[in-house]
Amino acid sequence: MKLHDLSKLDNSIEVIGRSDNNIIKVLPLLSNSHMQDTITWCSLKNIELLHRIHNTNIIIEKTVKVNEINNHCNYILCNNPRRLFQLMIISFFVPETEKIIAHSAKIASTVQLGENISIGENVVIEDGCIIGDNVVIDHGTVIKRKTQIGNYVTVGCNCVIGGCGCGYEKNESEMYELIPHIGNVILEDYIEIGQNNCIDRAVLGSTIVHKNVKTDNHVHIAHGVEIGENTILTAHVMIAGSTRIGQNVWVGPSVAIINNVKIGNGAYIGLGAVVIRDVLDNTVVVGNPAKELVKKE
Repeated sequence: MKLHDLSKLDNSIEVIGRSDNNIIKVLPLLSNSHMQDTITWCSLKNIELLHRIHNTNIIIEKTVKVNEINNHCNYILCNNPRRLFQLMIISFFVPETEKIIAHSAKIASTVQLGENISIGENVVIEDGCIIGDNVVIDHGTVIKRKTQIGNYVTVGCNCVIGGCGCGYEKNESEMYELIPHIGNVILEDYIEIGQNNCIDRAVLGSTIVHKNVKTDNHVHIAHGVEIGENTILTAHVMIAGSTRIGQNVWVGPSVAIINNVKIGNGAYIGLGAVVIRDVLDNTVVVGNPAKELVKKE
């Protein structure tokens, strides 16, 4: 790519320097290998570091006074450097991956497969599953019976989608017996599931993950949970059964949420919080037990 190609991604950008520069490599901000054919980005909090960087191409916010820095660099000024950096990598630096179904994958004869699907080594997909178009299921993942997966969904390595949850009742001898889970899991469109996730099927009905939800590694979603659109669950989040999480919620690392609570739209659950009661819309909660810190505007 050339620097002026970035205008295809954001027509409001301004290039200070040579806009016809060829770019062949993306590097971290403080790399020792910067050259005229490399590019990086800088947030406002790291502006003071620019004086240490020479002879490269830097995406920065428009408010920065580049004349006071220079260092023989070319600057790409824009409103949102991180977003432009993201779009640049997607458009110019992500290699095409071949969509194949690995020979070691075990797919039941009753499974409905969409188009343009990639299924990794040692994946198992059980009876009655429905898999949409443009889905990627990575190595070692198991998709249990009757799971429904929408379009443009990515499931990472070593996940179990649709397994049985932890629902037990004592029998006449005071021994725990499993309550059969005869529901399923539904993953809607544009969902991205990290590595080593477990999403349990419902006892009755469905465990539902709505559109554009993203999960980090080692996330557990228990039976009968419902996750609203555009919500992010970061690493080691544990959500107990029948919990309802709204739209545009951020759940921080190592958060634990008790069963049967409701998390409102736009809520923010801080690092390591233990949620034992409902959380209102647009509220920040932290701590153990989680308490309201502030109400977002």
